[in-house]
Amino acid sequence: MMNDKHKAHGKEQEKADIQTTEEEESSLTCEAKEKIEELKLLSLSLKQEKEKADNYYSQLISLKAEFDNYRKRLEKESAQMASYGKKSAIKEFLPVMDNVLRYEESLSEGEPADVEGLELIIKDLKKALVSLGVRQMDCMGKEFSPHIHEAVFKEKTNDFKNNTIVKIVGNGYYLGDEVIKPAMVAVAENMPEEGSEDAGDASNDSNGE
Repeated sequence: MMNDKHKAHGKEQEKADIQTTEEEESSLTCEAKEKIEELKLLSLSLKQEKEKADNYYSQLISLKAEFDNYRKRLEKESAQMASYGKKSAIKEFLPVMDNVLRYEESLSEGEPADVEGLELIIKDLKKALVSLGVRQMDCMGKEFSPHIHEAVFKEKTNDFKNNTIVKIVGNGYYLGDEVIKPAMVAVAENMPEEGSEDAGDASNDSNGE
C-alpha cells in the first residue's frame, strides 16, 4: 500500500517537474523571441541612422563642392576686376607717356638741365610700367601687322621693303602678352624704279591726267 502511494507521489512529482521544465522552456523561448525582436528593431534603427548619416555626408560633400566653386569664381572675378582696373589705368597713362617722350625729343641740346631732369622722370616712369608688366613694342624696321600696328600714313620710299615700318608716330605697348595700345606707325610704300614697266605706266597715267 505504501509502495503504491510512493509510486503515485513519484509520478505526480515527475509530472510537476516536466510542467516546470516546459514552463521554463516556454519562458526562455519568449525571452529569446523578445531579444530577437529587440535586435531586429535595433538593426533597423541602426540602418536608418546610417542612411541619415550617409545622406548628411553626401550633402556635406555637395556643399563643399559648391563652396569651392563659389570661392574659385569669386577669386577669378576679383582677379578680372583687378586686371580690368589696372588695364584701364595704364591705358589712360600711356598717352601721357607718349607726350612726355615727344616733349623730350623737341628739347634742344642747349637745355641740358631740362633734358637731364626729364630723362630721370622718363626712366622712373618706364621702370614703373615694367613693374606693372608693360612692355614697349619694338616696331622700327619690322613688317607691318594690322593686329598690333595702326598705319597713320604711307611713306613713298625704296630704302625699305614694302609694308616695312619706317617711322614710329606713337609707341605701342603690351600688358603681358596682350596688346594694350597698338603702335601708330608710318609704312613704306615702294615706288616703281625708273625704266620699269610700272614706272612707264605711272608716267603715262600722269601724262594722261
